[in-house]
Parts: sequence; structure tokens; C-alpha cells
Amino acid sequence: MENVFGHKNDKDELNTKNQNELSQLLCSDENTSQHSARVNHGEVRTAVRSLMTGKSPGLDLIFNEHIIYGGESATHLLCHLYNAVLRSEHIPDQWQTSVIIPLYKGKGKDKAELNNYRPITLIPCICKLFEKVMLNRINKFIKTQSINFPNRQ
Repeated sequence: MENVFGHKNDKDELNTKNQNELSQLLCSDENTSQHSARVNHGEVRTAVRSLMTGKSPGLDLIFNEHIIYGGESATHLLCHLYNAVLRSEHIPDQWQTSVIIPLYKGKGKDKAELNNYRPITLIPCICKLFEKVMLNRINKFIKTQSINFPNRQ
């Protein structure tokens, strides 16, 4: 990679190498040594275990509880869905649509005052779960590669 002045440096080449390895990891199947775009059932099960109940759904009106109590059938279907998304390299438009609603902060504050509300975004839980699967892959990669990020807090 070249910096703004057109000069290459070793740090940029290392970052490019790490990006390539991360890309391979995000599309790797733990059951094979070759790289593919497969999500396995274990990855989906792990992400499902992290879902919280009692949360509001996105526009699709699918609650986390539907996925949690759907058991292996839901996990199996989601695994196929996520693999189809990775194969097509296209995130469904419905997953990219969210609803932002104002939530009253409460505690006797004036409801007519806009500063007494905070925005919350309702995202489809199918999308959040997919993001969690990808995040888990990224975190695994970072831990196994001992990558140090500059300005890490």
C-alpha cells in the first residue's frame, strides 16, 4: 500500500497481509482445510446462545425468542440462509432497513423536550445474528494471529 505521499512501507504490507488472512478466515469452513464461504451449525449455535430475550424486533417482526426456541430446525435454516448470503455476496435489502425510534429517558423529565429522548435502532435479529457470526470469526482471527491495533483502547 502507498501512503499519501506515494511511499510504500513495511507496516502497510503487513496490514495488507493481515487483511488477506482475515478475508480468508471470514470465508473459511472449520471442517475443511480449504477456504470456502460456509457458515457451520456450531457458529450459528454459538451466536444464538448470545441472543437476549425481551428485545424488540426489527421491521420483519421476528423476535430473538423465535430463533432461540426454534432449536436445531431454526439453526439449520439460518445456516443455509447465511451460506446463501455469503455465496451471493449480497446482503438482503430487508436486513439493511432499520427503524429509529425515540425512547423517552423518563425520570420526571419534560416529554415535550427533545433532549429528553434518546434514539434506538431496531435492526432485524436475523441480520444481527449474521453479524455476530462474522464478528466471532473476526475475533477468533485477531486472537490467533496476535494482531496489535494502533490506538487500541
